[in-house]
Amino acid sequence: MKNNVPSWLTSWRVVIPVLVILLAVTFALPKLNGFLTIIVVVVAFLVFIFRRTLIGGTVSMLGTRSSNNYLFSEEYEKAVEFSTQQIAKYPRDVVARLTRSTAYIHLGNLEAARADCEAALALDPKSVYTLNNRAVISMQEDNLPAALADVQQALSIQPDNPVLLYNRGAVYARMDKDEAAQKDFDDAIEIEPDQAATYAGRGNLAFKDKDIAAALEDYKKACELSEETHQFSAGLAVAEFASGKVADAQKRWQALPTKYTPYANPDWQRRVLNWPGAMTVEAGKLVASLSLPAGAS
Repeated sequence: MKNNVPSWLTSWRVVIPVLVILLAVTFALPKLNGFLTIIVVVVAFLVFIFRRTLIGGTVSMLGTRSSNNYLFSEEYEKAVEFSTQQIAKYPRDVVARLTRSTAYIHLGNLEAARADCEAALALDPKSVYTLNNRAVISMQEDNLPAALADVQQALSIQPDNPVLLYNRGAVYARMDKDEAAQKDFDDAIEIEPDQAATYAGRGNLAFKDKDIAAALEDYKKACELSEETHQFSAGLAVAEFASGKVADAQKRWQALPTKYTPYANPDWQRRVLNWPGAMTVEAGKLVASLSLPAGAS
């Protein structure tokens, strides 16, 4: 990103104070050798020139951190509002656009989420997480070739990024390229053993292959690593139900939040959670079991 020297730098109102500051710094450091004095003077000069950029960048970073806090607490409307304020102040803030696109994805506003991704990529074409977000959007739109293209491009920039490997694995799984998906999930876990989402993705694949025991273990691991992520808890509930732990599954499922997450919707399960058909069928059975009278099996 360019940092152009502002035109106000040439104003005599700025030049004269700068010269005074430089002279003061020079005379204040009599014990330093000449080379070190020059370095200090140059650094002071650069800090003065770019003070607005430095201060503005710090404020922007603090604002983005606040909007991310809204994401983590699932207050997506507030995340959008805060990110929008940041973008108004700092139009070239790529992270703020990325944050807002993530919030829009959770809110189901894929058109707005994509618009933010396009704007962010226009500013920084190598923003891997923006490419990843656009891949997620394409997956939810069932445009799997576009999703794969974006995540492949991101991986060409960061080939060992476990988040990208997980998402490519999810795309491959949706495309029925199970062997490639398994490899990506395993590679992601080897690079980052504490990334909960990868275990959930591998659990989906195991469920698809009718290995319920393996799926159950992977979902348990995902929940251990990220206790508050209810998407993983939903997968664990389905695996528990499929393995005969009906009471545990029902209790876990009933605790799921539903404000932004229509967990009972099979199409949403498929597009957003990347659940295979076998999981959506089992989830349907679990939902139906909740309406049974007490004591019924």
